[in-house]
Amino acid sequence: MWALLLDQSADDVARSVDSALAGYATPYLSLFGIDPGPEYAAWLASRIPGAQVELWEGHGHYPHLVDPDRFVARLHQFWSSIPV
Repeated sequence: MWALLLDQSADDVARSVDSALAGYATPYLSLFGIDPGPEYAAWLASRIPGAQVELWEGHGHYPHLVDPDRFVARLHQFWSSIPV
């Protein structure tokens, strides 16, 4: 399952993501409890226009478990903001 990210180069991963998303308008919220690095938001936005990246500082690998009420509220807010 993780081979795509762990066994391929960054360029190969980017090509795979680009291929999988071609032609789709995809609402996307990328939520982290650990900073993914300064390049991540721009990389994601270049592949998924309108993608949102959030960092919940200090929440580790599992922000949804650290603060489940905040997580559910954020998902509800995100999905409610998407035009039908």
